[in-house]
Amino acid sequence: MVVWLILLGGAFTILILFRQRRVESEALEIPSAMVMLFHPTKGEGDLTICGAVILYSFSRVVLELFEIVRNVF
Repeated sequence: MVVWLILLGGAFTILILFRQRRVESEALEIPSAMVMLFHPTKGEGDLTICGAVILYSFSRVVLELFEIVRNVF
């Protein structure tokens, strides 16, 4: 469970650092839906990838906590 908490914190850190790395002056053109979802610099691909990692990690943490509670009672 500690490994999943470390991975969750690392994913949050990577997400924050990657978003801060982007340049301030981006083109004002609206990108397509595929670009918004999957391109890491022109769209929100970093949010999609890290979001999936964060959701998976959080689900593993919750399942582990439920398993601990179930074993106690």
